[in-house]
Amino acid sequence: MASRKRAAGPAPLALNDLIHPMDADAFKEEFWGKTVYATKMRSAAFEELSRGFGNGDLEQIIPCCRKDNNAPYTPEEMREMEQDYEECKKTLSFPLCYTEGADALRTAFLEACEGFGNDVEVGAYCSRPGAPAATWHSDNNHNITIQLCGSKDWSTIAGSPHTVCSKGMLEPPRNRFEQDRVVPALTNDNVVTYSLTPGSVIYIPPGCWHSVVATGDEGCISADLRVGNVLHAKWICEALFAGLLSAFHKDDNALTISAISPDDYQRTSDGMQRQIRYLSQNLSKLVSQCRMPRAFPFERAYSDGLTKGASLDYLIARNFMASRMLRGHDVVSVNELVAFRLKQRDSEQVVLHLFSESSLSSMEYLRFSLFCDIDLRDALATLFQKASVLVEQLQAVTDDTKKLESLIRVLLHANVVHIPATVEGNPEDDNENESVPQTPVEPPGVSPEPAFQGKAALPPSTKKRKVSRSVKSNVSS
Repeated sequence: MASRKRAAGPAPLALNDLIHPMDADAFKEEFWGKTVYATKMRSAAFEELSRGFGNGDLEQIIPCCRKDNNAPYTPEEMREMEQDYEECKKTLSFPLCYTEGADALRTAFLEACEGFGNDVEVGAYCSRPGAPAATWHSDNNHNITIQLCGSKDWSTIAGSPHTVCSKGMLEPPRNRFEQDRVVPALTNDNVVTYSLTPGSVIYIPPGCWHSVVATGDEGCISADLRVGNVLHAKWICEALFAGLLSAFHKDDNALTISAISPDDYQRTSDGMQRQIRYLSQNLSKLVSQCRMPRAFPFERAYSDGLTKGASLDYLIARNFMASRMLRGHDVVSVNELVAFRLKQRDSEQVVLHLFSESSLSSMEYLRFSLFCDIDLRDALATLFQKASVLVEQLQAVTDDTKKLESLIRVLLHANVVHIPATVEGNPEDDNENESVPQTPVEPPGVSPEPAFQGKAALPPSTKKRKVSRSVKSNVSS
């Protein structure tokens, strides 16, 4: 994938600094998703990154970490963890870390590897000498680990990149797919061990078996950049499920429910056959109109832990936009897997909170806050209330049509919205021009909805709960 043009100004940390002496393009071509890569950071870059993690001071790192529900740790929890670390040699894992150094790692990856991962997180891991080694396991993530303090040995065995979830080597299989996977033998011929010291970097691809143990006489701290690995098969299922929900399960007043019944245990029921026929006629369209949301560049000042954020001006300056120009008769439609909440921040700004959590797998694919000028409020409300709307209808409710076009191009590039192909053959986005049905095939017995009469999207529940993410925390790093 060609690099996108960015606004002037060097990044404080570049991916090339992490993988020196290799450059990012060569790394992605030769190692990404394929095999282990180990190297040493440039000294100046490592010193700056280390300062971003408080030079290994737990009292500076832990307050910048979050729990799964995005809440910070309490003072009592922090004191207890530090005591366990010092006195009990307990390994501390903070999979959601937001120090300045952690954010610099995220930005460096997004700058060099846009499109190589939807979910990008950074964790901090602290171990004392004498702590037990992490058991052999494989992760469903790409992992780039930087040793900040102390030393660790990483023992690795090549595995399969076709991963669905993280798994311990000794865990029993949970389905046929896992049972058919070959678990390698722990022999000297298979194991390759890497010794990491301050400034060392190791890349572990998804599915690579590994075990980690602290060595030396001092405590060790490492930072781990994790990038979610989503198989095509999984996303196809996500897109098709979202499409079926939209086509068959939106009528809250329906007297019957299309769900598994006694007939389905012996044959394919009529209700299921209707949905299968619908999929066969609309497969390509459903997938092309429900693409995975991209990871947004973010600004630290507009972010709060798991919820990243940025101003529209920042995204425009970074050229995080679709390259295509818009026309008044283009129809803009909201991705079936994206929900929104629009809030007025003050007299000058509105905030568009974007969410994407799968109803099928409970995986979270997007959590982002976009800060826009107040002049775009009515256009945003119209877009998300109608779900599908002409560009000229959005232009009619704002005076700043230039900024509106930039906003739509940002949302297009992020796959939050899409523009379906038309008779003239307009591309769905700036990268591809897929062949899709021009007229949606409606489910049998379902009448097409009037144009631009989609239901207003409901804001997601504000109740705090643990959400699965495509990036999973590692057992130990």
